[in-house]
Amino acid sequence: MAMLTIEESAGAHPEGRIKKTGDPDFDALITDIQNKIAALAGKLQPYEQSTAKPREIIASLQVSTIFLPWAVADHAAGHLDLAMKEARDTNEVLDSALAAIKAGDFALSTEKAVMRVQPRNGVFTNSSEQPVFMRTIGGLVEGGYEIVNADDMKAVKDLGVNNLTVQVPRLRDVFADGPTPRDGLMPPWTGQFLNNLIDAAHAEKITLNLKCGLEGGLPNWFAQLYPEAVVDKDINHFFEQDPDHPEVRALAGRYVTWLMSGLLANNDLAKLNETVVGFLLGNETSMTSLTDPTLAKFRQHLRTKYQTIDSLNAAWKTDTWPASPDYPYLSFSAVKKAHRPLIEASAMGAYDWHTFNFERFNGFFAWFAASLKAAAPGLTVRTHVKVESERSWSPRPNVWNYPWGSERESLTDVTEIIGCDTRPIAGPDQRSPNFQLTPVEECVELPPVDPTPLEDPNYCLNWLFQSLEFDLMKSVAPLKPIYDTEWHAVQTTRYRNANVPRGHMRAALRLATWHGLAATSVWQYLRMDTGENCQFFNEASITAQPYVMNEFFNESVVIDNEMHRVTPFHQAPRKIRVVHSVSAALHDRASYLKAIQDVYQAFYFSDVQLGLMTERMLEEGRGTDAELLILPAVRQISLPAWSRLQALSQAGTPILVVGPAPQLDNRLRPLQDQHLGGAVRQLDLATSFLAYKAVNDEIIGWAGVARPYKVLRMDGTRPAFVEARFTSTPSGATLGYAINLGWTPETIRLERPSGTSAFDIYRHGRVQRRASEVQLAPREYVTFNVA
Repeated sequence: MAMLTIEESAGAHPEGRIKKTGDPDFDALITDIQNKIAALAGKLQPYEQSTAKPREIIASLQVSTIFLPWAVADHAAGHLDLAMKEARDTNEVLDSALAAIKAGDFALSTEKAVMRVQPRNGVFTNSSEQPVFMRTIGGLVEGGYEIVNADDMKAVKDLGVNNLTVQVPRLRDVFADGPTPRDGLMPPWTGQFLNNLIDAAHAEKITLNLKCGLEGGLPNWFAQLYPEAVVDKDINHFFEQDPDHPEVRALAGRYVTWLMSGLLANNDLAKLNETVVGFLLGNETSMTSLTDPTLAKFRQHLRTKYQTIDSLNAAWKTDTWPASPDYPYLSFSAVKKAHRPLIEASAMGAYDWHTFNFERFNGFFAWFAASLKAAAPGLTVRTHVKVESERSWSPRPNVWNYPWGSERESLTDVTEIIGCDTRPIAGPDQRSPNFQLTPVEECVELPPVDPTPLEDPNYCLNWLFQSLEFDLMKSVAPLKPIYDTEWHAVQTTRYRNANVPRGHMRAALRLATWHGLAATSVWQYLRMDTGENCQFFNEASITAQPYVMNEFFNESVVIDNEMHRVTPFHQAPRKIRVVHSVSAALHDRASYLKAIQDVYQAFYFSDVQLGLMTERMLEEGRGTDAELLILPAVRQISLPAWSRLQALSQAGTPILVVGPAPQLDNRLRPLQDQHLGGAVRQLDLATSFLAYKAVNDEIIGWAGVARPYKVLRMDGTRPAFVEARFTSTPSGATLGYAINLGWTPETIRLERPSGTSAFDIYRHGRVQRRASEVQLAPREYVTFNVA
């Protein structure tokens, strides 16, 4: 997305006046927008020399300034309906901003410094120890622009952006001509592009996240020389190479040396350390390939684990496989690539392959991270790997992370930042159906529409996998910040909503930060984008919806101002923890994944902090201060984790068992002692989370979970899908929030054991009013201090 000015737009006079289109309604609207932009700019002029500014209003002005020429250009290109919608929405953005500044309904805030931010206590903090919310929209300067000047970066800054993700030159292009790096990088990354960008970003005090370039394939000469090193993109997603091939590692090592030495040679070290906040190592990377080098590693893994081939045969039950002279195996070297379908059909064979693949995946990125650091002495290198978060939880066989090689908990050991990719899209209704892309030319195939984009039709916002993933990350690695570099709050490749509802972006972003999001980049197909088969025009992009873009940047400013009120929620103790067993996920797959989703949803609306408890956390004695542990159909669990659960139960921690209780260890051997002891309740496995939700109050009461406040309707019943959380600050104040994730408006009140409690609604940096009740429309939230 280029920062166009009016003069640069299609249909503009050199003097900057928009040419009339001949459409009187459109022309009148454009004139109105121009006048309001001038009026708003005049209202902001008194703040130009002040450090404290109405940054929300400034962002609205910049959004309007950007969309004015885009609407004119779209009209000229024949997209008449879209152009009119963009113009009307831009006019609405301006009306809201002018009304807010007239009423004083805004906060003055001083921009937080972001140079040399660092991960601390699960967020990014600056040199003044202030937590900072890092944000941008993908595509601002990510690829395709040879010149980035100070004016471009100033426009980006005025939107409220403080971080940009930038694609650095890819390995396949750097070494396109042979083993020696090309001169001048490659088109369009001519010579000084990256260095100019670093200079421009640093001048405007914007940080950079560098997206490293190992994905995207190998150079042609290398593929011809080592054809066995090439892996189809459908096997290794965005990583069409064998990570275990020695020549691939060697070439990647030379790429790392070229990249880091170039950064250091052309930039001041202090400037780099101030500007570069992270290195993104992998983009939705999968490693499912089984090549000869990988097979050799897998055999060694099996040899180390089983010691004898008879133990392997017994575990894999090879005597039950179809008759063949290849097995039962006589040696570990007899395990072949051709046996993979049989191995993955075997319970322990599949478990061994997946756990080996976790180690391989993590090992590769650990090597990549270490190589970057070794190649740049003195440069602070913080890394992250983007993983599609829904794949950790979806029971659909083709949408599951584990076969891809990524296991979220162990991956946090490798990186300083937690990378992810979540999809909190809006629930569609009659006014905002899924939208098909418009081809600019004849297309062979457009990205298809997903007919079922939502996890559950009960919700107006697709919150489940985002909250579940973030709560897992804040349970296993609470001190590491979450950076979602592909935040799909507007659209996905298959779900495209050209009329994102008002309030959705604010609700989705605020919800994400309450659960731990520290930095984000909104994902989009650009307004005009190119797929594999054709060029298409995308009316569902955030860059075609002024109101949505305005909500994102306005809410980002508010969140940044209120980070001291946001972070306490995801840093708070987890009173209820749901046991997440990777062993059960690998062995029982869909049945377990559905059970943990259902249990998590059922207790999500209980007004208490909810977290996860993994096998590893149990083994290490972490998270044991929970007041209730829930086992959702956990039939398999590691023996050390099971022993710890027994000890916690016998020491007085209440445990709710949903469905079958643990019966087997992670190697499918019967647990010798299957008795928990202590306070244990059992619920039958249900087909819907609503069955568990109906009894969650009774279960919480049985367990004695401390719940100082409950959110109730005025008649004393529980609102259907209102999430509420409470936490205390170091000063002793009690903060709270409530957000309506359902489709029905809810009027709510707070109740404590002694009766109804008043609360002070907080907005724009101050308490707005005291209330005893508040109405929440779908997607609406409220933050407050408990009186």
